[in-house]
Amino acid sequence: MLHAFCGATLEDRQCLGSVYPLHVNCRFCTGGQREPLGLKSDETEKPMCIWYTTASGELCGKDREKGKMHESSGHEGTVKTTMADNLLLAGIGILVLNGLMYLMQPGMIFFPSSPLVETPHEWGLNYSDVSLTTEDGVRLHGWYVPREGARRVLLFLHGNAGNISHRRDSVGIFHRLGLNVLIIDYRGYGQSGGKPSEEGLYRDALATWRYLTDVRGFSPSDILIFGRSLGGAVAAQLAGQVQAGAVILESSFGSARDVAHALFPVLSRLILLRYEFPAARHIARTRSPVLVLHSPQDEVIPYASGRRLFEAAPEPKVFVELHGDHNSGFLMSQPGYEQSLRQFLETHLGRGG
Repeated sequence: MLHAFCGATLEDRQCLGSVYPLHVNCRFCTGGQREPLGLKSDETEKPMCIWYTTASGELCGKDREKGKMHESSGHEGTVKTTMADNLLLAGIGILVLNGLMYLMQPGMIFFPSSPLVETPHEWGLNYSDVSLTTEDGVRLHGWYVPREGARRVLLFLHGNAGNISHRRDSVGIFHRLGLNVLIIDYRGYGQSGGKPSEEGLYRDALATWRYLTDVRGFSPSDILIFGRSLGGAVAAQLAGQVQAGAVILESSFGSARDVAHALFPVLSRLILLRYEFPAARHIARTRSPVLVLHSPQDEVIPYASGRRLFEAAPEPKVFVELHGDHNSGFLMSQPGYEQSLRQFLETHLGRGG
């Protein structure tokens, strides 16, 4: 007696669970859940479920080649479905990653500190507190450190961490070079209000420039713009808007993407960067003499990015190679560091502060 769907005799039903563990798509073998695509029952001694496979992947009955073709197309469909599912999951994962990284990026860029651990008084320097307001209403705090007899002033834009009270060595160097110094804390740093952002830092720098020209009465040609690390990108943006006497960029970069690619080579290509800081593009617009200083041993900002920044600057420009790490390279490069600064200033601004 034949089974109506897979062609097996009743005597053969025992083989369905032994020789052939299961005819997985046969209506007979799966409790009547599927209709077979075709039947052939002219041989009554064997199961004849010619289109389907057993659970072990082995074909039943005759026409095995037809069964293999059917099995192959089913496998390809499964692979395509799996690939589509994986791509969908990957896409969702990248979107989630971008969302998280977008929220985390401010904490990866800005490391402000509020307490002022020292004042220039502890450094043996006279100073006065400076308070100014940006065009968007943020109050900034800084120090004006005068140098007796000096007619030029250095606008000091510091890096992404700490505050003005951590810049003792640098302020001392520029004071010895015969310059007045105005060092300002960005919004969110030290005693300044607000929260840091790329556009916010640009506004802070411009407000400080206007304070020097409008309140202190300095001529633009007597103002030097100095920026270190992240401050170099802020200085480059300011230098592209105003015509300063000179611009000094130390241990800085061509763009935020340069730094991201160096520190996070894979991750930076998967996420949307929240900050650009395109210093190379900005410095290309300056009309002031430019000095760029960078160390090949800088472990934070790639030396190649510092070179890219220099190459983008128009003439006249000078590049000085420092020695040592990112934070202390200028000190490890002494006395050559200070000598290079002095030579640049004398060459492009003449003698005398």
